[in-house]
Parts: sequence; C-alpha cells; structure tokens
Amino acid sequence: CITHEKMNDSDDNLSDENPEEDEVVVELREELVKTLNLAQNLDNVDEKQSYLALAKEIVLYRDPTSDKKLLKEFIGDIYEFQTDRHPKIKRFVIEFLEEVCKVRKDVIPNVLPSILFVLNDDNASTVKRALVAVNNLYRPALTLLCDEMFVQNKEEDAKRVYETLDEFRKKSIDLLGGTHSACQIASVRVLQTIALSQLSP
Repeated sequence: CITHEKMNDSDDNLSDENPEEDEVVVELREELVKTLNLAQNLDNVDEKQSYLALAKEIVLYRDPTSDKKLLKEFIGDIYEFQTDRHPKIKRFVIEFLEEVCKVRKDVIPNVLPSILFVLNDDNASTVKRALVAVNNLYRPALTLLCDEMFVQNKEEDAKRVYETLDEFRKKSIDLLGGTHSACQIASVRVLQTIALSQLSP
C-alpha cells in the first residue's frame, strides 16, 4: 500500500519560487497515491489498467514540473505492477517504462533491468512486448554509454547498462530456440538492431 508518508515527505522538497505549481503537484500527488492504491486492490484487469493509465497520465503529462518530479517519486511504485499475475498489466507496464525513457533518458539504467526481468515471463505475448521494448531502447541505452560525462560521473549506472545490454543479447539468442514464432521473430529484430548498432559510426 502506498501511504501518505510519501506525500508528506515529498512536500518538504517543494520550493517557494512557484507556489501555484507546487499546489498543483501536491494535489496530483494525492490523486496519484489514491489511484495506485486502487489499482493495487483491484482484481478486474480492465479496471486496474484504467487506473494505471490515469497514473501514467499524471506522471508523464499532467505534472507541471520541468524535471517530472512525480515520475521520479512514483516510478518505483509503478514498477511493482510488472509482477502482476495478469499479462495485460505486465504489457502495460512495459509500454509505460518505454515511454518514460523517451521523456527522461536518465532513468534508462533503472528501467533496463526491469525489462530484462520480464523476458523470463511464462507468457509469450508478454515476452514479445518486452523484446519490442528492448529493440526500441537498445540504441538510446548505447548512446548513454558513448557519453563520456555519463560514464565518468555515473560509473555504476554505466556498468549496469553495459551488463544489461549484454544480457539482452544473450536472452535474445536463447529465445531463438524457443517454440513461439512471434518471440523468435522479435528476437531476430533485436539481434539485427544490436548488429547494426555495432556497425554504426
């Protein structure tokens, strides 16, 4: 359960420079806590996804702060839904994480291991969606490793990105020998992207 302690602790970080913006953030944070708690307690997959879609809208589009303060605070809580028993919810979380990386590239080091985790799922459609995300995020992640400032200032993150990208390669090769054609095709595309990325200047 997501508690109001998170809300109260976060309120201490608000600035006095833009009180109207701060007031909006406080209201959105409260709405987000309620939304995620409702999603956690629902069994109906469509209703649960509806609440998660609302949470996504809040952190990505309604948060007025330039650095997406609410996304940074609540992304871990949304991560947790990747262990949901419903494949549809897991796929939604993958799509959410992929979209997050477009908004904030600095979260890529934390997102990649979460997608790697889903590649071990028993549901073929979930694995396929994770492979699509791998294919879309591989180049942006590789770009981080080519950023000298990133590698120097965030050595542990850089190491995590490098290791996870290598695990993506290994897992894609393993999935080529699987029985699901859709996963095999998605794996081929990932390996093609990896090969082309190595050749690109």
